[in-house]
Amino acid sequence: MPTTENQKLAQELDKATRLKTYLVSDDPAVEALVEKYLAVIKEARSADRSHDEKYRNQLRILICNLVSVNTKKNQWIFQSRGKPSYKITRYFSGLSKAVFVDGILDTLVSLNLLDQHLGFERLDNTKRATRLRAKGRLKADIKKISPHVITIDSLRETLWVQVTKKSWFDKRLKKKKKIKEKLEYKDNHQTIQMRKNLQCINQALHETAIGLWIKDTDYKELNLKLKKGDKSEFSPNEKYLVRTLLFLTLVISEISELPHP
Repeated sequence: MPTTENQKLAQELDKATRLKTYLVSDDPAVEALVEKYLAVIKEARSADRSHDEKYRNQLRILICNLVSVNTKKNQWIFQSRGKPSYKITRYFSGLSKAVFVDGILDTLVSLNLLDQHLGFERLDNTKRATRLRAKGRLKADIKKISPHVITIDSLRETLWVQVTKKSWFDKRLKKKKKIKEKLEYKDNHQTIQMRKNLQCINQALHETAIGLWIKDTDYKELNLKLKKGDKSEFSPNEKYLVRTLLFLTLVISEISELPHP
């Protein structure tokens, strides 16, 4: 049976990239784009200057994410719109629903500068977060900036504790899928040392240039082959390490630190 357009879109949305709040850039072109679309948003909202810095910082995160995927075949990113998704944790910070969703996203969507597919709950009780991608003149401006100028904030959390909340077999993709949740935790001397070790490794990676000396057309062809093989697309900026601990491992570690009777 031939794949319908709706099925193709669903498959494309399923492979969207999660929005990362820790993407940063010191490139002047990125900053110029932030200022340009901050002015566009303010004009559309007839806003004053009282919240400029909040809008600027959160718009910068969005633009860094849009730039980071602009050479990929799939340029969708995803981020929930609901208020619970904007709770500040060790893994997520820098965005608020009032500014990012109600102010930035809704305004850019209304100006036809963002494509948006709202999230929903599926029949199998799994949830699809809202998908976004640049369009119109915003897309044209994003395309002018190389993803290589986007880097990762050195202060982001690199030690993760997570559990699998739910798993199921996806008949369409013919593979088992898992929904994982990151957990808050209290640091101990072991987690502090692990994080320091990762910082040393990541600093060395930061100082090392990693790339491919190939044409843009070859770069796109490479990523197309990787996607067909169900592998991640190549990105020279995604070179930093994180360490994932099982919750049970952390609990055992904490118990071992308790004073003996």
